[in-house]
Amino acid sequence: MEKIKVGDYSDYEETLPREGKGKRKEKGPPTKGDKERRKQEFQAAKQARAEGAEERIAKHLSSSFKHLETDKGQKQIQSYIEWVTDSLELKSPRLNFEDENEVKIESFVSSVKAGGQQRQKTRTGVRLKHLPTLISVKNEDERSFEQNKQQAKTALLEKLEEHLELWQTLTRNSLTPINIENKVFSLAKTQKN
Repeated sequence: MEKIKVGDYSDYEETLPREGKGKRKEKGPPTKGDKERRKQEFQAAKQARAEGAEERIAKHLSSSFKHLETDKGQKQIQSYIEWVTDSLELKSPRLNFEDENEVKIESFVSSVKAGGQQRQKTRTGVRLKHLPTLISVKNEDERSFEQNKQQAKTALLEKLEEHLELWQTLTRNSLTPINIENKVFSLAKTQKN
């Protein structure tokens, strides 16, 4: 068996074919081209995030705000615009569970679960609807109305935070400043066509 000397391995490595596009770039400060490419990649990523958020907002508007041509629809969209504007200023969802004009609370008889021996006869299920955004949640997991109501409140707050995050992403990553009212109407109209 032949012994390998320390210097032999580096000679062997030089004879191997290199994978990739050629020589590796030497480490050093980034060039102007590197900086420009990185800036373009960053702008493209921002644009993609903004477009994704815009698409999800438009989907929500098209499924929730169907009758924009009526007076009720116009009042509803104005309420939505006010909520978005206020929430963006607060940096958290504007939400008051005690205000009947903001959150509608309904109770219902929970559906029968597997087993069925202890079937619910009381209205312990809870449905919460946030009136400005028309986002709703329901909970019927617990046997108590109050527990279901508390869990539904938590779920509604999470959904509103997710929706507000879409608007924050859109405003933060848009290449031009956004007028909320114009953006809402344009997104609502594009979904109708």
